[in-house]
Amino acid sequence: MNVISISDLSDDLLSKVFLHLPSKLVAVCPVAGVCKIWRDILLEHKALLITLAMKINPLSPYLRSPSTPPPRSERLKVPPILLATASSGNLQGIVGMAELLSVHSPKPDAALKWWKAAAKCGHPQGQFKVGEAHYRGSETVPQDGEEAMVWLSRAAKNPECPPSTLSCAATILGYLHLDGEGTKIDNLAATKWFMIGKANGNLEAEKTLGWMYNTGQFG
Repeated sequence: MNVISISDLSDDLLSKVFLHLPSKLVAVCPVAGVCKIWRDILLEHKALLITLAMKINPLSPYLRSPSTPPPRSERLKVPPILLATASSGNLQGIVGMAELLSVHSPKPDAALKWWKAAAKCGHPQGQFKVGEAHYRGSETVPQDGEEAMVWLSRAAKNPECPPSTLSCAATILGYLHLDGEGTKIDNLAATKWFMIGKANGNLEAEKTLGWMYNTGQFG
């Protein structure tokens, strides 16, 4: 009886194995752990990567207890499967990369590349992050009220926008209208957005509404 090793099998045949697995990270990772050949095939298997369901805990992306911080040497390492999934255009992978870099990278704007990719895919958190970046400005992102208005409006009007993100996006939109940044001064529109922010739990929006009322600027 002839024994065939994994190295004797074609890449095409091996790649088909992954297509018969559930499109979940927990299903493919153990199989990819069999050997380097399988790992390499997985990392180049765009048809699988683009559909792979994954959820990365940015505080503990290295398959250890969330209460156990990664060694210092690992803190800036990106799991290869995460990078490959994100690079394939997988939205969950893109968001995972953005969240991971937001937590671990010493460069404030390192995650913005991935938030921009998520924003272009219609992800509300990505839209908010891009809008906030243009609102505040940084060394690599110019302050731009018009760009902030565009992306924050998309986030606030996104039906999948969670209340926590909506409250922040609406509050910044309120300031943009109140101060005339990226748009004309419009106290009525500012009041509307601050009220949305307040309704979703933003205390700053609530305080600003009180200030507007007391100073006669309530729209």
